[in-house]
Amino acid sequence: MDIIKDDVIGILKYDGRNKFRDIEITLFGKEYTVSLNIRGNKNTSIHPYQYMAYKELFRRSLLSDIEEKIFSYYLSEVEEFRNMYEEQADQVAPLIDDKNELGALVSLFAIIIPENNKSSEIDMLFECTWDIDGGLGVRIINGVVQEVGTQHVAISG
Repeated sequence: MDIIKDDVIGILKYDGRNKFRDIEITLFGKEYTVSLNIRGNKNTSIHPYQYMAYKELFRRSLLSDIEEKIFSYYLSEVEEFRNMYEEQADQVAPLIDDKNELGALVSLFAIIIPENNKSSEIDMLFECTWDIDGGLGVRIINGVVQEVGTQHVAISG
């Protein structure tokens, strides 16, 4: 695995296809250490929009918006999942009143910054208790949460 030193992002590992580094980020009152994947090959410099996306990741207003949008999404889906899980509903898809309660239900495991020469894009992948197969995905474009859904939202963009 090759090492790349970037003046803005820091030390990245290159696995033959993408650049990686672990970052710390706080959502729902929990601090995560997650893998940041910056798409692009070793010889391609990081695009200006990728730098923009990286900097956006640490804006508290964006993180707060991500929390709010995931909370809204959860509230819109929870009854369907509660009906599916029946007796296990309170453990898997409990009724909640506060977005910080999602900290017990979701776990951020990856952030992807795709190559993009038209806009800054961030794709976030979460595991969640209520949809173990589909997980949870968040797609952010130009600093605005565009979509929340299963991981497919973030992966297929």
